[in-house]
Amino acid sequence: MRSVLLFIFFIALCKTSFGQTRMDKTVAALEDTTTTTRVEVAVDSVVELKPLFMTPKKTGLFSAIVPGLGQYHNKQYWKIPIIYVGVGVAAYFIADNLKNYNAFRKEYAGRMSQDPDFVSQFPIYKDISTIKNAQDFHRQNLDLTVLITGLGYTLQVIDAVVFAHLKGFDISEDISLNYKPVMTPQGGIGFGLVMNFK
Repeated sequence: MRSVLLFIFFIALCKTSFGQTRMDKTVAALEDTTTTTRVEVAVDSVVELKPLFMTPKKTGLFSAIVPGLGQYHNKQYWKIPIIYVGVGVAAYFIADNLKNYNAFRKEYAGRMSQDPDFVSQFPIYKDISTIKNAQDFHRQNLDLTVLITGLGYTLQVIDAVVFAHLKGFDISEDISLNYKPVMTPQGGIGFGLVMNFK
């Protein structure tokens, strides 16, 4: 009997040693129908505790500092490659449009200066208005790329915050609707609809 109690104590000790769980002891009374004796049994109920750093605000802050860190924190690992592919594409288009804009801007400034030592990088473009249009086109693309990149950055932060809020949301299929007596604010008694999500 003593070895059985030690074994049960050891199992209970091991069960409480895991992180992020708290053991609540409740006592259930069982009645033996043959001897009319009352037996009290300790029942363990495991309550999952959320760590302090699991707040949506901190998840959003993590995602704002390092894109994808909020999704990692929410255990949505499949979104991280999508975010970094977006970062890579945005960096490529920003660098390409900036390079082309600067090249056409120098070309336009050099042609407008009438400097005899100026060497054209784009000799195929004879008309100066074509150079100006190309400069404006790459400037517009640069602005649009920066705007879309900022929007994508903001969306991944919002995604991390929203899914951090919904992480503990119960999505079980057992939804019941019951009538229940309720007290009204004026002090009267009435019936109310109560929806339970179990």
